Amino acid sequence: MPDDCPQCYRALEQLVQEIRTMTAKNYLASNVAAKMEVELQAAIAESKKDSPDLKSILGKLNSAQTLIEGVTSASGLLSNFAETTTIVKRHLT
Repeated sequence: MPDDCPQCYRALEQLVQEIRTMTAKNYLASNVAAKMEVELQAAIAESKKDSPDLKSILGKLNSAQTLIEGVTSASGLLSNFAETTTIVKRHLT
């Protein structure tokens, strides 16, 4: 597996920022946002390792994503999850 992926953790960090923005605008419940952020921070930490574990990163992304599935106001965020997943897969496989 390749070395760490700066593009991957930048994409993950952008998701965290989007979640914070949506929470500030009351589009996302703070308790849901907090759970999502925990998962994404773990994925960020993993992506910065010398030998990141793709399955772990994708698992954390999927866990965070499932928390907002079906939330109408989060449809744009779901698209961004899909884009980030694609970036991770492309750079870490």
